[in-house]
Order: sequence, then structure tokens, then C-alpha cells
Amino acid sequence: MGIKSLRGQSAVEFMILVGAVLVFMVAFFGALEANRADKLRESRENFLNDVALSVRDEVNLAYSASDGYEREFIVPNKAFGLEFNITFVGTSVYLRTIDGKYALAQPINNVTGEIKTGSNIIRKNNGLVYLNQ
Repeated sequence: MGIKSLRGQSAVEFMILVGAVLVFMVAFFGALEANRADKLRESRENFLNDVALSVRDEVNLAYSASDGYEREFIVPNKAFGLEFNITFVGTSVYLRTIDGKYALAQPINNVTGEIKTGSNIIRKNNGLVYLNQ
């Protein structure tokens, strides 16, 4: 075996080693990106759930309060940069992002009125809970 043959073999082994390292790095960074995307999705879902739960808590608080209760509360306009709609559907508060990727519902007591993003005023009169009326 000559020196040229050994150098050629070393070059091939080096290229195989570099290729293996590149494959490992691509797989590693791909896994990191997938993990980051999962965490962002989970954070968005948790935030939307927190918004729905806070509305539910406001309604429950109004139901447990005496007549004459009135309070203003804020529903944020966006969740991690995503705009969403919030409505009452039957006895549930329903949130859905504009892009349709996230949606959830939380059960609530019966409320007269409509909810919106931004400022909302909830009050109780004659045993009934009113929102934005």
C-alpha cells in the first residue's frame, strides 16, 4: 500500500466523520426546535384556558355576591400575539383563536349579555347576573 492510498483512505474517513457529525447536529437542533414549538403551543393553550377560567371565576363571584354587586374586569385582546374570539355558547364560555388552531370551552353559570375582549362590566341585580348591559 502506498502513501497516496493511505491519504485517500484518510480523506474518505474524514468525510464520513464530518457527515456523521452533521447528521447528529441536524437531528439535535431539530429536536430542540420541536421541543420549543411544543412549549409555545402549551403556553398558548394555558393562557387561553386561564382567560376562560378567569371569566368563569368572575361570573361565579357575581353569582355568590349580593344584589348591587358590580365589577369591571379585563379580557386581553391577544394570546401570545394571536387574536381570539370569546363568546357565551349556552352555559359555556367559548374561546377560539382567529386562525382556528386553538379552541376551548369552560362551563359557567347562566349570564345575560355578551362578553368581549377588553373591558367588561359584570353586575348582579334581582338575583340575575348581567354582563355589559
